[in-house]
Amino acid sequence: MNKIRFWIPLIVGVLLTPVFFYASTLSDHSAASHAGGGFQMIFFYPVPFLLAMVLTGGGFLTPAVNVTCIGLAIIQFPFFGFLIGYAQTKKGSILFTLIKALIWFHVIVSLLFLLLVFVSNR
Repeated sequence: MNKIRFWIPLIVGVLLTPVFFYASTLSDHSAASHAGGGFQMIFFYPVPFLLAMVLTGGGFLTPAVNVTCIGLAIIQFPFFGFLIGYAQTKKGSILFTLIKALIWFHVIVSLLFLLLVFVSNR
């Protein structure tokens, strides 16, 4: 039973990755968004998006930065699933607390960016 509890979050992360990746490309396809993505990309993938902004200084994406950030976005949810599954085997440990903090960080950053987008569009 314990082995199944380890694999379920990882499998869910793998299954959700294409859904969220596709959903993140369904936003604004105007000239301002260049290739789509818009705020959905920020909402689903705040860390790779922030990394792209930091590495480019807000300028144009180079192919290396683009590939790196897309790669991070693709492995993000399976990685979170792996971490959750591993932490479930170590309940009560500091690792479990750190992983919960990482996931809460992702949720809070996503919600802050969403709030920022709504405030800036008014």
